Amino acid sequence: MTSVALQSPPALGRAFRTELRSVWSAVMATIVGVAGVLLFFVSWMAIEIARWSGPPVSRPNFVYSAESAWLPAVVGLLLPFVVWRAEEPRRRFYLWAMPANRGSHTLTKITAGWLWLMALTAFYVVVMFLLSATVAHFGGAPMWARQPQWWEWLVPFTAGSVTYLLISAAVVGSNLPIAVIGLVIGLYTVPYIYAQGLHKERLIKVLQAVMSGRYGLVAGGFGNVVDYGQIMHDGRMAGYGAVGASADRWLGSAAIWIGVGLLLTVIVAVKHRDS
Repeated sequence: MTSVALQSPPALGRAFRTELRSVWSAVMATIVGVAGVLLFFVSWMAIEIARWSGPPVSRPNFVYSAESAWLPAVVGLLLPFVVWRAEEPRRRFYLWAMPANRGSHTLTKITAGWLWLMALTAFYVVVMFLLSATVAHFGGAPMWARQPQWWEWLVPFTAGSVTYLLISAAVVGSNLPIAVIGLVIGLYTVPYIYAQGLHKERLIKVLQAVMSGRYGLVAGGFGNVVDYGQIMHDGRMAGYGAVGASADRWLGSAAIWIGVGLLLTVIVAVKHRDS
């Protein structure tokens, strides 16, 4: 009489470490490349500021704000395609041979990619802080500059998380993620054009709230939580620009869209487990 010994699932910590190394192999070139290009341009700008011999008013300057989160947000849009490169759902039959649960494997891989994105984001924030310090040391910020609040240095982390989770749901859950993303964009754009053409003000307001409203996707996913208006200096108007950033808007939009991203990734992971 014979018996078949089944391989027991690996411990969660060991499986995660293995996945972290595996994902690093996939994203290393992308992350190192982005970090290298960022460091090159920031170093060049810092040198130009330090060596500037022209009029102080025309000295190159840099002012950090929550909207500086655009780079981690863009990387978050692209990284899921790198993490899951050549691993569309129809090509993941290898998971049947693995001792780990397929849904757990999917969530672990998504988490590993997110951690590497957060590592790159931390590097980005440090570089932005050093660049801001360099500007302040050699030339000072222009008179219209608004000093960032402490929480604005955290916005790149939430912005990158939003875009990464939303795109991961499409990449993990579909064999044609570009088509899915295009369909979602179309489902927003077509009704918006329709509403604009027929002057459906209520529908326009709803669609604008979803995308560019106070807690919309642009606020949560790209750090657009800065309010603009007239800038006053010594009682006189000095220009038009950023007048303040809203922590409430940041926390609200980040919570909503990270929640949506987490929900979608869990749904596709569960679907993957049962497929």
